[in-house]
Amino acid sequence: MEPAPAQLPVAIHNALRDRGFTEPIFFAQKILNQRDLNRNHDRLLIEVVANNPIITAPEGIGGNWDLGVTLMHSLGSNPITLRRYPEGGALSYMLVKGWKEVLNQINPRLRVNQRVRLWSCQIPGNVMFYVFVEVPDH
Repeated sequence: MEPAPAQLPVAIHNALRDRGFTEPIFFAQKILNQRDLNRNHDRLLIEVVANNPIITAPEGIGGNWDLGVTLMHSLGSNPITLRRYPEGGALSYMLVKGWKEVLNQINPRLRVNQRVRLWSCQIPGNVMFYVFVEVPDH
């Protein structure tokens, strides 16, 4: 997989900053598969190779957890649940309980084998995500 980009496109970065968000930090990327785009599964699995300190557990909670976040994308935003669960020495995350609505809004822009990059930024009291959809050059 390609290394993380240095930053979001300037227009997106500036829009987030102008709305009072913290500096966006690269969180994860993946190549979409058929299951990710299947509305019946209603989830996007994000495998993280190492423990990622960018998203921390709610105070006093270890192991698995669910966190309500807002997922922002090019056509708007959706409330969604970020679920974390450790697997061996790595962490995996899923965007659940709302992923189906995201698919309904931004399909057919998402396709199998397309790269999706996730960035985290915060506002007081919430974790925000922006999903940057990169269209392959073919």
